Amino acid sequence: MNQNDKILHLATLTGYYVLCCGGETYRVEDTICRILSNYKMENVNAFTSPTVVIASCMYEGKTYTKVLRVNDRSADMDMMDKLNQLSRDSKDIDVDEFERRLNKIILSENKEDIKTVLFAGLVAFGFTLFFKGSIIDSMCSFLLGSIVKILIIFLKKKEINNFMITLVASFMITISSLFLKSNNLIASKDIVIIGTIMLLVPGLAITNAIKDFLSNDLVSGTTRAMEAFIIAIFVAVGSGLALTFWIKLGGLI
Repeated sequence: MNQNDKILHLATLTGYYVLCCGGETYRVEDTICRILSNYKMENVNAFTSPTVVIASCMYEGKTYTKVLRVNDRSADMDMMDKLNQLSRDSKDIDVDEFERRLNKIILSENKEDIKTVLFAGLVAFGFTLFFKGSIIDSMCSFLLGSIVKILIIFLKKKEINNFMITLVASFMITISSLFLKSNNLIASKDIVIIGTIMLLVPGLAITNAIKDFLSNDLVSGTTRAMEAFIIAIFVAVGSGLALTFWIKLGGLI
């Protein structure tokens, strides 16, 4: 790989990870173009949708193009902030240093699982309290939210479809809450279900869809809005299947 190919590859890879972390379309394109411009590439262009990143540039009359397919997206604001800062620092560092720092950020992504599980539990705990659940309900939501996050991480590593992961997680949250209520371990199954299932609500996808529409990125905006709608459907289907399964087993709602 020559130097120009390497620059384009690193710029596109940075944009790819910004998108995977939940970045908006305009942010991904701006990141790629900024890096390419900082390394003296000419006629830089980038096109991004929720499933693909395309970048092109010219140098001394030769055109370079890179395409990366995006299969997984999540929310990681810390990693996105580091990538944004790296793109701004690219004007002051050479390509080898940029590559070293980018690889360090990418590798650090896989070391945050324990912290992610902990904060997933805290989110479920907080929402259950917000919906006026008891301390016991909130503690059960903390435990359930942590277990569900572990399940989600495990299924993602197995490359299971995100929609199916949402369905399985929703099913587990509902059936577990029903079980806890049937054994009088929680006061309100409804509040525990609602508080924990907030982990699955596609808030970032909805927000990014609105931002993309406002930025005239109609393709990305429509795609993200549809994605959020389908995720909401799978959340409802997962809960509905759990309720149906529970009733078939003779449980009380």
